[in-house]
Amino acid sequence: MLLSTKGAAIILLPGPPREMRPMFENHVQPKLVSRAGAVKVLRRMLRVAGLGESALDEKIAPIYTKYENPQTTILFNQSEVEIHLTARGRTEADANALLDRLSEQLEDRLGNAVFSFAGRRWSRWLV
Repeated sequence: MLLSTKGAAIILLPGPPREMRPMFENHVQPKLVSRAGAVKVLRRMLRVAGLGESALDEKIAPIYTKYENPQTTILFNQSEVEIHLTARGRTEADANALLDRLSEQLEDRLGNAVFSFAGRRWSRWLV
């Protein structure tokens, strides 16, 4: 289901990934690409072990708070903490350069606590 109102889109898909993924890739993503225009959004995830959310945030906040782009989100996921970085750029290369700069600084600060440097790395056209 797709609902457009006041320049925003609300999209509802079924829950199971095996049903949702093909619907998203074949029907939703092309619509989002056409709405996004020239904006490219890339996301990267770093996975961290051995630190809680608050301890992790205390270590890296002085770095990521300097940036409006990329945006940083810290999430606890079962046994590790994930750092999600989202960058917007005119091109994929622009957004990727922003992600590289911030993730390198975070990785330097966290050292061996980062056990997945690129996490699941993907790019999506978003509104």
